[in-house]
Amino acid sequence: MIFSRLKTENDVIAVIKEISGVDVRACYQCGKCTAGCPLASTMDLMPNQILRLIQVGEHEQALRSHTIWQC
Repeated sequence: MIFSRLKTENDVIAVIKEISGVDVRACYQCGKCTAGCPLASTMDLMPNQILRLIQVGEHEQALRSHTIWQC
């Protein structure tokens, strides 16, 4: 998996930006993504929680979540 080879949160953020064009550091946790997500009720972590984990360098925990595979 591409993220398992990355060492720092900056590496992970850079790859996400390269793939998606989105800088996850811009998320200010408004909750709009979670409130509008039709699958939120089936997720172990909400979409905004996944973004926060990545922002604080906990990408391994985010990868263990079932949430990212439901989108």
